[in-house]
Amino acid sequence: MQKTIGVKGYNARNTNEEPIKKVIKKMLESFGFDEEIHKRRAIAAWPAIVGDYIAQHTTDLYLKNHRLYVHLDNAALKSELSYAKSRIKDAINKHIEHNEVHEIILR
Repeated sequence: MQKTIGVKGYNARNTNEEPIKKVIKKMLESFGFDEEIHKRRAIAAWPAIVGDYIAQHTTDLYLKNHRLYVHLDNAALKSELSYAKSRIKDAINKHIEHNEVHEIILR
């Protein structure tokens, strides 16, 4: 027979344990950092979503008011990307598992 060692009235099966990922997420949300993390993840996802060639021609990339501003150094590439803005937006949001990007603005 196994003997249980512990605090009287404490039952390990009835604890309020949560995975560390969930606890950290709650903590970040309570401090208001979650929005900044979503922004940074969306920007970091850009090369993975559009590929190396487009990423190399991206001169500036920032997110403001749920709009992703993309500055490109190639007018033809900008024109081509304008047709895929909706697909890129959806791919970024899916990649970061959050609806952070509502619009993509190419410059």
